[in-house]
Amino acid sequence: MILFLGDCHGEFYILKAIFKKAKEDGTLNAPITIIQVGDFGWYPELLAGRLPELPWPLYAIEGNHERFPMLKGLDKVTEVKPNLFYVPRGTVLNIDGYDIGFMGGGESVDKAWRKEGIDWWPNERITEQDIKKLDGKKVDILVTHTPPLNFIMRNFGPINKASWSLPYDWQDISSMNIEKLWGNLGMP
Repeated sequence: MILFLGDCHGEFYILKAIFKKAKEDGTLNAPITIIQVGDFGWYPELLAGRLPELPWPLYAIEGNHERFPMLKGLDKVTEVKPNLFYVPRGTVLNIDGYDIGFMGGGESVDKAWRKEGIDWWPNERITEQDIKKLDGKKVDILVTHTPPLNFIMRNFGPINKASWSLPYDWQDISSMNIEKLWGNLGMP
């Protein structure tokens, strides 16, 4: 069984609640894999103090709100703590018979309220070089933090740039690159 988990932002109480429920209903010993889809809380102080012991493997990508220097040099799947694996952009893993592609990152629409090098880093952006890492690879499931641009437009419409203090010419390059990747992989 694969469990997908969204933005934790270092608030790992949701993991504790999942483990408590699994213990109560008897599934704690079941073979479960957790895939976290970004904004996990890749901050050393959060991982040291808040992360519970993980009874199952948890594979996490980066979102757009992480401490990116912590991930520098991790260019392969790395077990950061027992059962906690960082998965870099462009990785394909076979989990439960599915070839799962991973592409972390995204754009911070709240960049105007963040400070570079403190809580915002330019390498949050998904680049064309990132998406090329999946060229020619077979993928059954694509795990991303940011959705394809057409999904955003269809479900949410254009962003109100003024309310986010974004420049008039701002574009969500990461979602545009995920859109390209989605098409390149032939995803429906």
